[in-house]
Amino acid sequence: CATFAPSDIFQSVNELLEPIAAERGIRLAFDVSESVAQTMMGDPKRLRQVLVNLTGNALKFTERGTVAVNADCYPGDTGDDVLHVSVSDTGIGISDADQQNLFKPYVQAESGASARSLGTGLGLSICKLLVEAMGGEITVASREGSGSTFTFSVRLQPDRAHSAQALRRQSNVSVKAVPLRILAAEDNETSRYLVQSMLERKGHAVDTVENGALAIEAVKQQNYDLVLMDMQMPVMDGKDAVRVIRKLGGAYATLPIIALTADMVDENRSTYFDAGIDALVGKPVDWTVLDNEMMRLTGPRGAGLGTAGAPFASNGSPAAITDIDFGTLASVVDLLGLEKFDKLVASFRENMQKYKVDMQQNVSANDLRQVRRTAHSIKGLALQFGATTVGQMAARMETDAMGITEMTTQLPLFDQKITEALDAISQPGLAEQLLNPPIAP
Repeated sequence: CATFAPSDIFQSVNELLEPIAAERGIRLAFDVSESVAQTMMGDPKRLRQVLVNLTGNALKFTERGTVAVNADCYPGDTGDDVLHVSVSDTGIGISDADQQNLFKPYVQAESGASARSLGTGLGLSICKLLVEAMGGEITVASREGSGSTFTFSVRLQPDRAHSAQALRRQSNVSVKAVPLRILAAEDNETSRYLVQSMLERKGHAVDTVENGALAIEAVKQQNYDLVLMDMQMPVMDGKDAVRVIRKLGGAYATLPIIALTADMVDENRSTYFDAGIDALVGKPVDWTVLDNEMMRLTGPRGAGLGTAGAPFASNGSPAAITDIDFGTLASVVDLLGLEKFDKLVASFRENMQKYKVDMQQNVSANDLRQVRRTAHSIKGLALQFGATTVGQMAARMETDAMGITEMTTQLPLFDQKITEALDAISQPGLAEQLLNPPIAP
């Protein structure tokens, strides 16, 4: 649950789709009522995904006229707020028969729209899943030849912890990013490549090392503006490396260091800050959070990262996608681009296959310490790729009082979930569809 400005979400969708509307000669209008608070708490990524899909749909199937997006808000019955959004168009419309099945996967309208190459027909089924995940519902009202109106509502929490005016002022501030020289210490090859690629795509210069000892040597040889430090690494972990760097004194005592870790246990968090880190960002990395921390520690020089995502469904039923958060993957593709994402997936497959073998060998050897170390590595990597079930199972193996006997019984299911995640993430054409989500009527 994140604090966000709804007006920023609507504005970003308008900026994304206005060029398409202008090219088609269609008027795109957004009207956000004053009843919508300046700041609210919820899932801005999912909200944006639904808006992009519905508004993109409306533009695709409207040849002339207007696509109108209207939003208002009213108090819910459980202390929350209900955001109500409608997307109306003057397009080709949908027959009564087709409306009955619109929100089912792989359903295409049999009349009017079918002649216009609808693609997979998964867009609306994903919208329905996303809206329901936010405690809402989605409906359609349409008549063939007379346009359509898609309406959805989602439950959001009032923002009582922040000043709406302050956040609005902050959102209106524009800063120009200046490249940083960054050191990233991360033992996992795939995670290392992901962080490096994300930052380099924004113009930063990034060096990488695979353990804390190498990080110490690197900062001695190069003047860095910022260090990103994984906390659990072989040879020397991040916490010990930070302590050594701070003891070097001088500029090293104030060198901005951000910890990147999947270990967010309160007790451990305090030890990381005691060691000398300046900020802590959890894995999977929320790139907006990282951006904010970089900017806080380095000023406008650290600005520039952002997130964007598009919905995508696997080639299975809606229930089959619950193990994978494709929104997380979409943001990675959006930031990295196709070529680097394909390389990243290949690295992910290689690393996960290796970890599967390591886990089996460690369990067979009754080496509980190595089992938990491997589980930690799997957890961080899986969650970064949206493999939520694998990540959650690995987290249990890492932290629960689970003995070797129980781990042995859980291992076949764990292996199966890893295989399913690898198959889902390795689907042909996945990156292209994440960048250009299927738009259904």
